[in-house]
Amino acid sequence: MQELPAGTILVTRNGWEKTLYKIEDLPFMNELGVGQMFYAVAGYYGKTEAHYGPRWIQFRNHQGDVSKAFTFIQEALDKCSSDFDRINMICDQLGEPHINLPSV
Repeated sequence: MQELPAGTILVTRNGWEKTLYKIEDLPFMNELGVGQMFYAVAGYYGKTEAHYGPRWIQFRNHQGDVSKAFTFIQEALDKCSSDFDRINMICDQLGEPHINLPSV
């Protein structure tokens, strides 16, 4: 895993395009998807999907339908006011410490 500049998080867009975001901007954003946030949190902590086992939410179940777990977390995330709040909810789901805003 590559080391990120302090105060940033890496988000994958369109399945391949890597975009670096400042953590301090996340409270003013409302645009990241559930999968993007899961991968961003894992990357922030230098981990991959495999590190999280059942804590990692799958979009589809074995029957190919949208999973109940994904629907549940999507509904909870929809109640958050910003990507910063959503990222920290994902941290809770994955058992990681919250990502803090950089101090000035």
